Amino acid sequence: MLRCVKGFMHAMSRITEFLSGRFPESYAHHLGAILSAYNESGVSPPHLAREVTSGCDGKLWTAVWEAILYQHLSSLGFKPRSVVTKAGQAGPDFCIIPAGIRIWIEAVVPSPKGIPLDI
Repeated sequence: MLRCVKGFMHAMSRITEFLSGRFPESYAHHLGAILSAYNESGVSPPHLAREVTSGCDGKLWTAVWEAILYQHLSSLGFKPRSVVTKAGQAGPDFCIIPAGIRIWIEAVVPSPKGIPLDI
C-alpha cells in the first residue's frame, strides 16, 4: 500500500510541476485538483501522469476533459466505473448504471486540425 501511495504522490507531483510550468498558478492548481481527483478515483487510465506530462496538447486536453466529465457525473450522483486494466484503456472511458440501465460513455476531444490560427 505504501508503494502505491508513493507512486500516486510522485505522479501527482509530476503533473503539478508540469502544469505550473505551463499555466498561470491558479489555473495550474485548478487543473491539478481536477486531475488529482480523477486519478484518486481509480477510474482514470494507469498512464494518466505520463499522458498529461507528455507535452502533447491532445493528450493533456483529453485527460482534462475525462477528469471534468468524471467530476460532473459524480456530482450528479452517478458512480462512474471503468474497464481500465493495468495495461491501459480497454474500452470506453466510463460506465454508469442509472435505474439498472448500463450506459457506456467515451469522452471525445476533437483536435483543431484545418482551422486557421488567426481566427
